[in-house]
This record gives sequence, C-alpha cells and structure tokens, in this order.
Amino acid sequence: MADDAFLNKLYHEYYTSIFSYCVAMLEGDEEDAADCTNAVFEQAKKSISTLEKHPNVIGWLKVTAQYRVKRALRKRGRKQKREIYIDDASERYISALQYVHDFEEESYNEIDIEKTKDLILGKLTQDEFELYSLRFEKKLTIKEVAEAISLSESATRMRLVKLELKIKEIISRLNL
Repeated sequence: MADDAFLNKLYHEYYTSIFSYCVAMLEGDEEDAADCTNAVFEQAKKSISTLEKHPNVIGWLKVTAQYRVKRALRKRGRKQKREIYIDDASERYISALQYVHDFEEESYNEIDIEKTKDLILGKLTQDEFELYSLRFEKKLTIKEVAEAISLSESATRMRLVKLELKIKEIISRLNL
C-alpha cells in the first residue's frame, strides 16, 4: 500500500516534467512521448523497492526517460524505410498543387503523377536511374541489385542511400 502511495506521489509530481522532456526530445510527437513517459513510470513501478531508497528519484526518472527516448528514436529509425518512392513524392506534389491552386479534383490524374516522376528521374544519371529502376520499379532485393550491377551488397546499400539523398534534394529544389 505504501508502494502505491509512493508511486502516485511520483506520478503526480513528475509526470508533466518527464512528459515535457519526452515531447521535446521526440520533436513534438506527443503519442510517442506519452508511450515513453508511461514506460518510465512502469519501470518505476517495477523498481519501486529500489526507488524508494534512491537518493535522487527525479534523476533516476530522467535517466530512465532518456533511455526510453533513445529507444523510441532507434525504433523510429528502424521503422522508417530507407527508401523513397517517387510516386509518394508525386502524390505530395499533387496535394500541394491542389491546396495552392485549388484545382478541380478531376484535373489530378495519372498524367500529372507520371510527369512529376519523369521530371525527378530525368535529373538522375544513367547509373542512378538503373539503380532506381532495379530496386524500386523491378522491386529487386539489395542482394539481387548488387548482383545485377556487379557490386557488393554493402556498396549497393551505400549507393541506394546516396540515391535517396539525391532524390530528396531534387524534390526539395523542385519544392515538391
């Protein structure tokens, strides 16, 4: 019973500051921040006997929050694909056009997407376009792409990362 009272006291005194820290570190993502904050207090519940005797409880909570934030960022990094699909960028471009120019919905058809895609892909070198085509249009694995272009998987992965960065730069320059 004393454990519950101690945990409730921690929760009421420190939840807001731990949550605010998590929001700031997770770039405003309140959902992930709430998950991290709840995980901190779940860990506190599991470690209650140690925590009651701890000389710096807020320090313990903050260190646990730092760990949870780092874990969430790693998870987010793994979750995000390391690939960019031109069609997705085209969809964003068309949505932006619709917002800015308030065109009729039927004016956004497959031709607009294809034109945008062609515009972006036209700025790639022949080798970059081949890499894009093998990986994203033909949907080959990295191993298959590596074999097709006679490179190691590691070198192929690096080229794909560089290609992604170049495509993002092109999209940025075109304000897509």
